[in-house]
Amino acid sequence: MTVNQWKEFEYGVRFTDEQFALFTEEELSMMRILSKAEAQACWKEKCDRENPDYASFVSGIPLCDLPLLIDDCRWGDEAGETSTGHSMEELFNVSDTVLILYNSNTALQVQKSLLCSKWSDFCYPSDIAILVNGEKVFLYYEDMLFSYNRL
Repeated sequence: MTVNQWKEFEYGVRFTDEQFALFTEEELSMMRILSKAEAQACWKEKCDRENPDYASFVSGIPLCDLPLLIDDCRWGDEAGETSTGHSMEELFNVSDTVLILYNSNTALQVQKSLLCSKWSDFCYPSDIAILVNGEKVFLYYEDMLFSYNRL
């Protein structure tokens, strides 16, 4: 990935600016920014019945019916974040990569080990993210992690 590609990525500053989580070159190489077309195709496959507008998207998800995997991911608490990372490693057991869908046009593919060790840096930028590990789909919403097979 070039610096310009990260600058063009909607949340790129979160990974490349030292006032946020400055990732090393090695860590950045463990991520792949999906093109808009790739992101839209993934969104359509996983979220085809939902409106990509965040407000209607979230209000349309029956959170009370989804299995709550982690009630409070304990963002900001170092020990809590580490514990959450270990829990995520157990949950993301299908593939070595996780696809992060931030919205219908923005997606990032990340090595599972990097995501689990720095999960808050990936989940925090939008407060809502859909995480896909193989056929398993997870919803990170306001510091809670839910699970379901398909939206």
